[in-house]
Formats: sequence, structure tokens, C-alpha cells
Amino acid sequence: MSPSTRRLSRPKILRRIPPRNRSFPLEPKLPPELFNLILDYLQFSLPTLKVCCLVARSWNARCQPYLFRVVKLDVWNLPPVALQIRKRPFIRRLEGLSRKSHLVQFTQRMWIETTSYRVGNKVTPKFLYQILTNIPMFTNLHTLVLNVPWNFCWGSSSEWPSKTLGSSLSNLIRQNPNLNSLSLSNPIFSSLDDLLAIVGFYSLNLEHLTIENVQSIPEEMRETTSDEFRLWMEEIVAHREPHHFHLSMLGLGFMHPRIRDEILMYPGFIDWKEVKHLNLSWDRHHASSCSTLLYCCLHDNLETLILSIVCCTDICE
Repeated sequence: MSPSTRRLSRPKILRRIPPRNRSFPLEPKLPPELFNLILDYLQFSLPTLKVCCLVARSWNARCQPYLFRVVKLDVWNLPPVALQIRKRPFIRRLEGLSRKSHLVQFTQRMWIETTSYRVGNKVTPKFLYQILTNIPMFTNLHTLVLNVPWNFCWGSSSEWPSKTLGSSLSNLIRQNPNLNSLSLSNPIFSSLDDLLAIVGFYSLNLEHLTIENVQSIPEEMRETTSDEFRLWMEEIVAHREPHHFHLSMLGLGFMHPRIRDEILMYPGFIDWKEVKHLNLSWDRHHASSCSTLLYCCLHDNLETLILSIVCCTDICE
């Protein structure tokens, strides 16, 4: 073989290392027990966890349960300009989270606080409709807080049908059997049947319940007598199997008097002797029913009682 045709061989030290030998392990070299201790220590320091995810790929999957525990939208303190800027990105993030089905199992708490009294800070029904219809179908929620401006009239436009919103919330509660804290202000109900479903027929572990501004009741039932209304309600709940609520905290405010007195006083619906913290609100037109509800609420185990009677007349309008 001539020198010109001889194949030059690389020195052993310069030979290419096989990919399997130079690939870095995905799992950390730390013992799993020590790794879990570090994560537990850093779980409340989200910036630190985010940096760890960027530096080491092995931390990415392990940190996801800590980084996606809470989904929160709070416009209480946002100025009008900031609210307008953040609307679209928030919707995009909800849509992106919905597409990543492996992340929804990590979220345990969800807050949507859209009630704002800042001058000029208006949350439009269209924006809220987009939020509520894009809520990911979480499966491990422990806390759900939804506060919507009390003067929103859902269902007044075919563009935002209230029935669609009620179905979205009902499905969300059905898929979260671990839900133990539920707070709804001006929730979306198209009928009393939706209200009964939302209040907890699908949440066997519910401990904290707060509902306010519930005025949804069919027009044809507003003028009926108490006996007629009770019969109508019994027909609705007849096909369900309502469990016995064991609530430690209960908050009720500005509800339609019939919903408050007929449903919440329904036999077997709530074990009042287990309620330790009670927060009740009335407007002056319906304050006469206060004593009726308090008759069953006052007991030796009650630790906190808050009564509020609002004299503003426009809150019911």
C-alpha cells in the first residue's frame, strides 16, 4: 500500500467518543431522599426553583409540582392601563396550560379576583367569559375562589350565554373531588339546578363554603308561595343524592331570600353543629329572615360569628 492511499487513523486520544458515553445523566446524582428534602425546603422560594429548572434539566420535571400549584388572576390593585395590557397574555397562558395536560394535575389553588373598585378599572363581561371558558380542567384543586363583579348580568347577550358558563364551572367541580374550599361571588347559574350542583353535591370533602350575590331563580318562581316553592325545589333535588355537609366555615351574603331560607335550611343539607366560623350578610330589604337562619346556627361549637346588614339599596338592582 502506497503512502498516498494509506488511510490515516486518528490517535486514540482524538477519537470521537460514542454519544452514550458523553451524554449527561438526566437524574441527579443526589440520593432521592436528599433531593426531596431540598425541594421541600425551597418550595416557597419560587424564583430559586425557576433558576434551578433553567440550570439543570433534571430539576425541570421535579419542580413542576411546586411551580404550578397556584393559578391566580387578581385585578384588585391593577391600574386600568396595566389591566388592558395583561388581559391577552393571561388568556394565552390559560390556553397554553389547558394544552399541557400533564401540568393540570399539579395545580391545587386557583384564585380569580376580578372585583375592583378602582376608578376606570372596568372588567368587561367578554374578558371574564374568555377566562371562565378557558379554565383548564384541573383534577386536584383544593381551593377555588371566583369573585365576579356583582353588577354583571350574565345571559343578557347571546354572545355570552350563561348556560355555557354554568356548565364550565359544574364540570370543573365534578372533576375535583378533593375540593375543600369553595368561594363564589356572583357565580354563573342559569337555573336553581345549577346552583345545587355548584354548592357541593360533587364535593364530598368540602369544608369551607362561601357564596354571595346569588340572585338566579326562575322568574316564574319568584311570585309563588313558600309551599309551592318548596315543592318545586323537592322535585329538583329528588333525582340527586345530596350528602350531609360537614362544614367548618360558612359564608353567605346577599342571596335571594328564598334560596337562602329554603335551600340552606333544607333538612340534612348542612350539619349546623359542626360550623365553627359563620359569616352572614343581608341587605336591609331581606334582613327579616336573619333570625330564621340564626336559629339553627347558634350552638356551643360556634367560635366566630360575623353579621353584616348593608343599607345600600342599589346592591340588589
